[in-house]
Parts: sequence; structure tokens; C-alpha cells
Amino acid sequence: MILSRTLQMDGIEMASDTLKREVLPVLKNDGVAQVVKYDELIIAYGNKLCIKYRAHKHHQYMIRQRMRQAARFLLKIKEIRDDVHDLAACFHPKYVDDSIAAINKMANISDNADTYSAPTTATTVGTLLKDIGDTLKIQCMKKDEEERIKQIDRFLILLVDELKIKVNRTALEDQKDRTRKKKVILPSKSDIQLLHKYLTVNRRKMFQSLKKEFSFDCWKKLAGFVLISVQLFNRRRAGELERVRICDFESYQTLSAENNDFFLTLNQESKQTAEQYVRFEIRGKLGRGVPVLLHTDIVKCIELILHHRSRAGVDVKNPFVFGIPNRSDSYHYLRATELLRKFAVECGAEKPTTLRGTALRKHFATTCVALELTDSEVSDVANFMGHHEKIHHKHYRLSIPANDILNMSKLLEKVMGNDPNESEESENEENDDPQTKNMSKSGEFDPFENEGEDHTNNATPPFAKAEHVRNKGKAIADR
Repeated sequence: MILSRTLQMDGIEMASDTLKREVLPVLKNDGVAQVVKYDELIIAYGNKLCIKYRAHKHHQYMIRQRMRQAARFLLKIKEIRDDVHDLAACFHPKYVDDSIAAINKMANISDNADTYSAPTTATTVGTLLKDIGDTLKIQCMKKDEEERIKQIDRFLILLVDELKIKVNRTALEDQKDRTRKKKVILPSKSDIQLLHKYLTVNRRKMFQSLKKEFSFDCWKKLAGFVLISVQLFNRRRAGELERVRICDFESYQTLSAENNDFFLTLNQESKQTAEQYVRFEIRGKLGRGVPVLLHTDIVKCIELILHHRSRAGVDVKNPFVFGIPNRSDSYHYLRATELLRKFAVECGAEKPTTLRGTALRKHFATTCVALELTDSEVSDVANFMGHHEKIHHKHYRLSIPANDILNMSKLLEKVMGNDPNESEESENEENDDPQTKNMSKSGEFDPFENEGEDHTNNATPPFAKAEHVRNKGKAIADR
């Protein structure tokens, strides 16, 4: 099917080979795809993205998504204006208001124009138009079309200003409101343990079976169990681990007495931990290098998977550890997201829908809050997870209700002057007051109640009492 679609792409002269052979043939064959294939500006924009992301083939899904979004915008604005025939024609100052109306229709704005049902679409389409406008402007510069460049510049200036007022503010408010109302259920410790036990048992079973005799089914299952085991332990993003390269794995580092003097300074417990794990780095989000820790049992499993790789029919040039036989010219690999969903159900978890990659990462970050880590430790956790420290605090560390109820409530009570500890101190001081002790049962002072007792040593000088009051006032102020 994909091959036949590839042969049909020859009519689009502007499309690059990558666009013809790998991006466009996979498009869903509908009205939007037809607009994508035969609009020159959308094709030119696709060519630019293919060059920009040529080193990472997994971005082709994103390229298709952007091209389809541009085509959907063109279809919407055609419903508003009959004189628009292609996307390039939209980049004229007279179409700014129509462009805003098309964006609102794409994002499903409400009847009273105060909310969006798809606020993310509203913000992304505006950004997309600015990016495509830059592509069109570069084309015009190459053709030395000065008047057309001025039209595009005026359109983009007006568009940016109109987006700020009529689209972005409302869309961002809708996004924040949805995020605030969204109920995030983190996986429970018992479900995580069930999944871990399920993966460990089946991984060892497949490992022993594959050692005895090769079977493609056994080989593929072992690779799947290993992939999700690594993801569960390291809390890495699914895409980062499923695209682990063989060269990265083979460059793993260890701590041992043979190659590291630091190992000799460790205590016995730390030496045992160092001997059980290896570390290597992979490419994370935005090109960051992020670490991966593997138990020695996992290392043996991966080495066995790579040993039978050729017998499984994996292309020799496939660079991925979890690569599988190709169905086309591109290299394929196991999908961690699909496998995690499958294993979450099979392990018998009480809430399998909570066992997802992002939820597991949030669980790790939120659990660290309860540990009251120092700033340097929080920074280490953020670096290990592969994101900026601000992102760690804002998007991954969920607020713990127990922390607010138990700790913040006490601070607020103190600010209101309702400190229970202060009340206890005042009560104790009243009990220690000699005049209070001489109160009769009726509540009146009885000067003869302790007659005959020697009060010489117990009397409190007036200046000492005043000093006590001053100290008490200072303590309250310090609080």
C-alpha cells in the first residue's frame, strides 16, 4: 500500500525524495491529504522541515501533523473567502481578519466567543502561520519580489497583533483552566510493584528459553520485557528508550576496582551497589544527554537480544537496540507506549490506566517532595529526568494535600494568632503564678491559704517579672 502511494507521488515536482517516499505516502487518504499534496507552499514548508530534522526520522510524524494543520487552515479560510485558492494567497493584509476567523473555527470557539474547545489548536496554528510566512518570504527574496515581501511582512505584523488580542489570551486562559481542573491520578506503589514483578518473572523466563533455542516470538517478547523494565526503573520518556542506539549501549561505564580509584574509597554497601549497575548516556529531549542505569541482569538480556539480532531478520544497518525487521526503507523499533499499556493490563494492576510513562515520571518527582531533598539533590533529580529544574517544579512535582493540610495549616494558624503552643505556655505560666495558686475554689484571692509557709525564696522581684514579660514579647515577635 505504501509502495503504491509512493509511486503516485512522482507528479509533485517540488516535493523532495524524503517527502515523497517517507512522509506523504503515510498520510491518511482524505480531503486534507489532497490539499497537502498539491499546495506548493505546504510542500515547500514540508521540504524545509525534512531538511531540518533529517538526522532524526521520528520527527516525520510531527512534519505530517504540521502539514495537515496547514491544509486544514486553508480549507477553513476557503469556506470564508471564495477568492482564496492556495495557502500563499492568504499572506496578504486584507486576509488577516479572515485568518483569525479561520483559526477560531479550527479551535471550535464557543457561540459567545469566550472559550475554545481546542485551545492548543488556537495557539499552534498562529505559530504555524508565522513559520510558513517566513518560508514564503524567503522564496520571494530569492525571486527578488520586493512588493510581495512587503505584503507578507505587513500581514505577519497584523497577524501577531491580532493573535495577542483575539486568540492567545483566551486560549491560554482555557489551557490553564483545564490544567487546574484536570485530576491527575498517580500510580499506586502496589500497582508499580505488580508490574515490576510481572516484568521480572517473564523476562527471566524468556531469557532462559532464548538461551536454549532461538525463537523469533521469544526474542521479540524478551526485547519488549527488557524495554519496559528499563523504562519503569529509570522513569525515562518512552521515545528516548525505544530509540536507544547500539553504540550508546556499548559505551556503558561501570564502577570497579580495576578501572576506578574512587571505587576503593566506597564502603561495602556502596561497592555492592556499584557492582550491580552500569551507566550510559542517550539523547534526551532537545538534544540533552540523559543517563540510563541498567542492572547487570538487564545487560545480559540486551547482549542476548543483540546476539540473535541477525537471526531475527533485523537489518544490519538498523542502529537501534530494540530494532525489529523493517517493513519499508526506514528502520523500525519496538514501541514502548503500546507495550506499557499491554503489560499494565496483563500484570493485574488495580488501576492499569495509571501505569503510563508520564504518570510514572510524575510519581517519581512527587515522591521526592516527601523526602524533603536539598536544592542540590532536586537539581540532580531534574538532570537525571532530563528537564530543566523549573519544568521539574512546575509540571512534574504535584502538590501533596497532606503537606498543605498538616504543615501550611499550622503556619496560617500562627499568623492568625492561634498558636496552640503559645496557649500552652501561657497556661503553664498562669499555673506557676503565686497569686493564681492562692485563688480559692470560688475564684477569689485568699491571702491566708498558704499561711505559715515561707515565701522568702519563692518571691519574684518586680524587675525580674518585667524582664520575663519583655522576653516573652520578643519570642512572639521572632515567630
